[in-house]
Amino acid sequence: MTGHERFEAIIDGRKPDRLPIYFVAVACTVASEILGREAHTGADSLHFKEELSLLQGERAHLEFEEKHLEDVTALWHKLGVDVVREVWRSQYKGYITILRNYSVTV
Repeated sequence: MTGHERFEAIIDGRKPDRLPIYFVAVACTVASEILGREAHTGADSLHFKEELSLLQGERAHLEFEEKHLEDVTALWHKLGVDVVREVWRSQYKGYITILRNYSVTV
């Protein structure tokens, strides 16, 4: 069963082969250890890093946002996550994305 199929089974009241894997957030320090490089993924240190980028100007903040999205996506893939919530700064807050099938959002 794919992540998409697992999610749909639960929504439809059916039993999936296993529960979909979902994480609300992963702290930057934990994600950095998992990915083997510095990562901007979540927790208080993420907000601090964002504030620093804002102080450095619009271009630095845009680069921060791009790195954040790149890092959380790499982490989701590395952990084999089935269902993710859009990143908190996304203009589409509250949407759930099925990583195994990018064409499906709820």
